[in-house]
Amino acid sequence: MSLKLRLLNMRTEKDWIKSAYVQMNGKFINIGSFSGHGMISVDFNMPDFFFDLKVQENELGEFLLKAIENSRFLSVEDYASLRENGEENYKDWIKNTMKYYGYKKKGDMFKPMFSCEIRKMSDGFLFDPSHQSTMNYWEGNEYTKANKFKIPLTATAPEMGAALRRCLALCTSKFDPPKDA
Repeated sequence: MSLKLRLLNMRTEKDWIKSAYVQMNGKFINIGSFSGHGMISVDFNMPDFFFDLKVQENELGEFLLKAIENSRFLSVEDYASLRENGEENYKDWIKNTMKYYGYKKKGDMFKPMFSCEIRKMSDGFLFDPSHQSTMNYWEGNEYTKANKFKIPLTATAPEMGAALRRCLALCTSKFDPPKDA
């Protein structure tokens, strides 16, 4: 067993930080789970949820909490399998989502698409907005990193939904006019 593989095997489920992703464009909000071992990936084996933009905060928060709870700590082998199938699953997700929402081109679906991550930390839920730097790549920048925020673990579903809307409003995209700071 290589040193890298042994180091990854030293992690335990106790160390795992459950997390979810949320994406939003002009037609939908999508919520799904991240799973992994030492690193995280979109978990296409867990359900993801799609909503109309006018979804109520209670429902949005309820499904965000479900996606966070669906986040899984995986064995090294299961994580390798998740990563191995990830690219094909992502292509299928794009194709199926485009078909369902009637998009003709990927750019129509992705420009802009805001994305954020929510992590269940020991001291609260961390909401982490991002910047869309290319059609399907998001990262932190000075603005988004400065606008991370936490809410208590005791937050209700409506509070989670309201916090998620706030986080999405803090996301930026090179395909969207800049937001006032």
